[in-house]
Amino acid sequence: MIKRVMLSLLIISSLLLIITVFLFIKQLAFINHSDQAQGIVINFRISYLEDGRGNKNRYYHPIVKYINKDGLAAYFLSDIGHRTPQYELGEPVDVLYTINHAEINSFKSHWSLVILLGILGIIPFLITIGFFCYIYLRNKQKNWLIDNGKYLETSILSIETTSFLNFVGHSYVIYSEWVDEMQPDVVHIFRSENIKFNPEFYIKDNKTINVYVDIQKPRRYYMDIQFLPKVY
Repeated sequence: MIKRVMLSLLIISSLLLIITVFLFIKQLAFINHSDQAQGIVINFRISYLEDGRGNKNRYYHPIVKYINKDGLAAYFLSDIGHRTPQYELGEPVDVLYTINHAEINSFKSHWSLVILLGILGIIPFLITIGFFCYIYLRNKQKNWLIDNGKYLETSILSIETTSFLNFVGHSYVIYSEWVDEMQPDVVHIFRSENIKFNPEFYIKDNKTINVYVDIQKPRRYYMDIQFLPKVY
């Protein structure tokens, strides 16, 4: 379940980042190929956006008049709105324009949408990449331990539930113990990976379960639950 969620999140965040790059290139091209003029704020258009509490917030979008290079008056409505007006009526502003588009010449006007989409894309993208890197490294360690670790036949203690990082309620873990004959007073406790279903049916006739331990780093181990059926 969590892998499907993370994969979906990775696809969505990747699409957002692709859109962000496209908008960045488009905006950079606009800035590099636009003409500059002096404009003036002549009015405001008010829009309303509803917040999470159901309240309608008012946003002021400046309407700007400018004279283009042909000496003709032109008008545009700024895409960027604020809850309080950022300009006074009659206030002069710098304008960048092309034949099809015009903007107030400010960092916020040029890059607000690009930055917003970039943040919405990069944060889940990094989270999902980190998740899949963790899965890869965990599987790599598991395979190394099976091939090179010390094999222990441990006694099953219990099956318990856990809700840590689980999107479907809870999962199960198996606990086992092992006592070294050279240190009979020391009990080593081992914990399995999270299991998506109750494994009791598959181990009810077993009293032991195999664990592979890194001798150099005993905290690194893998409880072998590969005999359990795969659930996707």
